[in-house]
Amino acid sequence: MSCDCQNQQDFCVSAGATFHPTVRWATDVLTSVPITGITQTTPPVITAAAHGVPNGWPVAVVAAGGMTQINATRYPPQGPDWEKSTVLSVDTVALNGENAATYTPYTSGGFLVYNTPAVLTGVTAAMTIWDNPDRTGTPLTTLTSTGGQIAIDMVLMTLTPELQTAALPWTMGYYTFDVTDASGIVTELMRGTITIQ
Repeated sequence: MSCDCQNQQDFCVSAGATFHPTVRWATDVLTSVPITGITQTTPPVITAAAHGVPNGWPVAVVAAGGMTQINATRYPPQGPDWEKSTVLSVDTVALNGENAATYTPYTSGGFLVYNTPAVLTGVTAAMTIWDNPDRTGTPLTTLTSTGGQIAIDMVLMTLTPELQTAALPWTMGYYTFDVTDASGIVTELMRGTITIQ
């Protein structure tokens, strides 16, 4: 994965708080599951049989009939088209950021779309933090999954680094977050800054 603005993620953490962002590694492959129902409620509940969505994963609705207000504005979905999902069952998800109570009733069709999660089996992760934007020299801190500072959840398909900020001697860092798959290929998922204030 190349380094571009889509991979840039800056964090601001209150001094003394635990830094523990949730990282999701998605592939470029879109999964599309046929929709058979969308409730006219807040939040709307989408029925899509055996959807396979991990809880909390970003999803979008495409080409739903009737309730066109809920549809993504472009395909493939981008930016604000994505909504955080709450999995209710193997066949239903809720979109907690959406209010469909005043939308036109759903009639038929449409797809629940999401980027397929990357396979996390055999994956290791590392977050390295430096004191300079060139990310050179000795790192300030390195967090790793093998060292226990990054949790890999095989159910939610998430990677969560954890850093206690209370005793840190620095207040500004420049990080990269990298994963290494089972075959040894290293992918930079994101980079940016961490500010402690």
